[in-house]
Amino acid sequence: MTPVILHWVDAHADPSGGWVQVRDVDQRAYTVTSVGYLVPADEGGKPGHVSICQSVGRMDGDDEPDALDSILHVPVGMVVRMVACV
Repeated sequence: MTPVILHWVDAHADPSGGWVQVRDVDQRAYTVTSVGYLVPADEGGKPGHVSICQSVGRMDGDDEPDALDSILHVPVGMVVRMVACV
């Protein structure tokens, strides 16, 4: 699996925590940077999303992974940029 740096815009709540005048609604994007292994849709990733995981496990002697840890599925429309780390 390919290690990647994924930059994406997160859905987030307005920081006010209560009633806000329309003119005062926070319009700024909240961008997150995540690092992990790219998980293709045919290998456990979620269609329509960019899926990355924290760790990949495999039994000694096996070429293919048999377990993934901490999978994150980011909707494609929220991805700003992805850079492969090779």
